[in-house]
Amino acid sequence: MDQEYILRIIKGECSPDEREKFFEQISSDKILMQEYARLKNKHIIATLPYSPSVKTLLSNRKPKRQLIHVLTKIAAVLFIPLFLWLVYDLSYQRKSTDSNFKTITSYVAGTGVRYKVNTGIKAMLTLPDSSKIWLNSGSYLDVPKDFGKNNRKVYLSGEGYFDIESDKTSPFIISTPKSISIRVTGTEFNLSCYENDNNMKLTLLKGSLELIREKNNEIITVKPYEEVIINYQTLESKRDTTIDTKYAIAWKEGNLRFVDTPMTEVVRKMERWFGIQVTVDDPAIYKHTFTADFESESVTQVLNLLEISTNISHEIKGNRVRLSMSSK
Repeated sequence: MDQEYILRIIKGECSPDEREKFFEQISSDKILMQEYARLKNKHIIATLPYSPSVKTLLSNRKPKRQLIHVLTKIAAVLFIPLFLWLVYDLSYQRKSTDSNFKTITSYVAGTGVRYKVNTGIKAMLTLPDSSKIWLNSGSYLDVPKDFGKNNRKVYLSGEGYFDIESDKTSPFIISTPKSISIRVTGTEFNLSCYENDNNMKLTLLKGSLELIREKNNEIITVKPYEEVIINYQTLESKRDTTIDTKYAIAWKEGNLRFVDTPMTEVVRKMERWFGIQVTVDDPAIYKHTFTADFESESVTQVLNLLEISTNISHEIKGNRVRLSMSSK
């Protein structure tokens, strides 16, 4: 098997069927397994964000040895035991099924069904109108018993990617925890509205939709490739027309991405993604930002890279993580 095909697998450029056949083959081919591990690590290092803190680390070393030293540390951090990676990748394929939901058939006195996704899990469901919804970790979706008959109304707490079946006679309406609703007829978008976040964030990929502030019935019309962020406390909105849609939906593809992300958001994302509890010892940690792109790395590997790029050290005990500023 040539390197170009393996790299296509690594970069996610192959179909799900091709990926599944490849992982079946690799599980019984030791040489192919080693080649995959080598190319995977090489790809991760090549795409590693070059943050200012890494520049500082490099500038304090002799030119020839510094690169070897840093790359060696990074390689150690990012090395992925192949068996664990395969388990993750194949299990992620299975996460797009209803079986990953904790289904509560009576969320309000028997009036509907709640689809709940615990931390560390993602799942997809298809509604009676053929609309598809992917739910991120720590999210739940309430669907009324009469959905599709007299209305298309749901309630979301958390994050979801929506592919809504078009029906101009029956708008699809999503209510959220902070009295902000979304009204669409047929479109694709990502909506993040966790109750403990500071903002609600909506990214539109196709079609058009309306954001409605229920308190004063103010309507915000959103166009394709726009992102609207609403602050929960001030209710002020910010619109961005220069977004990277791949970043907005990275979680749906199984990727954990940070782009100059404040540490407050990094902590919350990691708690949901890995199902951990994070304690921050030093408030100075929140002054940092983090940039990185992860596909299948463990929480330890993510925290090791965080330490290299920001000097934020960590201690792990079970599912509890303590962050503090490193003295070195």
